[in-house]
Amino acid sequence: METTEYNTEINTVLNDMPDGCYILNKDFQFIFINDAAINYFNKSKEELLNKEIWETLPKYKSTKLLPMCLKAYEENMKQSLIMKSRQDSIELNIYPTKLGLLIIFQTSTDHKKVVNETAYIERLKTIGEMAAGVAHEIRNPMTTVKGFLQLLAQDKNEQKNQHIFKLMVEELDRANEIITEFLDLSKNKPSIPQVTNINLIIKSLLPLLETRALKENKLIITNLSKTVDLALNRNEVRQLLLNMVNNALEAMTDNGVCYIETFTDKYENVCLVIKDEGEGICPSITKKLGTPFVSTKESGTGLGMSICYSIAERNNATIDFTTGSKGTTFTICFKNK
Repeated sequence: METTEYNTEINTVLNDMPDGCYILNKDFQFIFINDAAINYFNKSKEELLNKEIWETLPKYKSTKLLPMCLKAYEENMKQSLIMKSRQDSIELNIYPTKLGLLIIFQTSTDHKKVVNETAYIERLKTIGEMAAGVAHEIRNPMTTVKGFLQLLAQDKNEQKNQHIFKLMVEELDRANEIITEFLDLSKNKPSIPQVTNINLIIKSLLPLLETRALKENKLIITNLSKTVDLALNRNEVRQLLLNMVNNALEAMTDNGVCYIETFTDKYENVCLVIKDEGEGICPSITKKLGTPFVSTKESGTGLGMSICYSIAERNNATIDFTTGSKGTTFTICFKNK
């Protein structure tokens, strides 16, 4: 990689950091500042770049920031500092470099967000465990109802209602299949890769996914091509599929269609495609997709896609996507090696 490309890559990494980050030269002028820092200072990049920090942000001159910056220069060592205000507190790490000083900071608001998200995940876990218990108990009366329906179906006086009984038993079996799938997803047990087919995993989850889609007046259409068996962690791939399809459904309004396809590419890899008809992913999010706690949803944890990327990596797969005003397409390719 050439020096110019390398520097561009470093700038991209620093700019995409969720923490505030800026670089001051030896005259304490901003020579780099990322988006998070610009948002925190509530100033434009033009107001800050090539300007002295004490001039553009005079309130910091009377704090411990200046002495700690000077100390970092003198000792050529990282310095840490916590500055408190009425609104929040800021934790700063100051690194001396050849360019000057690299300063990375995190506010107490950021820390509070992480704490809140963690608490939310714990609540979801508790609710999931309770729901699994309730789902298990629902099976008992369903079994009883199914038994009586089968008895009625054998009654000669009820021959004219045979089609009704058959339909009711089929619907009960479908509901039981959905509950079974839900209970399997809720189990927190280790799973090792086993040889299976991606199409079988999709078909096993389809009743659960279709139920949600129909409830939201949406549709799921599948086009599953013949694919080779792979060594996969079945439970993890089911979780990936569930997360991806749920995201697709949430991205669409009424009458939207989610397409699930499988095919084998020219390298003999097995590909899973999930396409929605939503409005596409916001450009400001695309570069950060898969980063924990980055979400476009008001009530989202921002962990769903992060989990998907981790699952893909563990199962020797890659995730690529294209997005636009007419929808988003995710392609997950499992390497056949």
